Amino acid sequence: MLVVAQANERAVGALARGRAAGASIIGGSTVTGTIAFVAAEADPKTRTFRIEV
Repeated sequence: MLVVAQANERAVGALARGRAAGASIIGGSTVTGTIAFVAAEADPKTRTFRIEV
């Protein structure tokens, strides 16, 4: 399963590839995984960074 999310400018500093992460998905379930990707640049429209777990 691939979870894609957006992190704001404050939170992205604490995120790094290989670190553990959790996410709540539709239906109320919680899944855990490893951060596979953190964007190097923010989306200019939302000023958030894409992350993939």
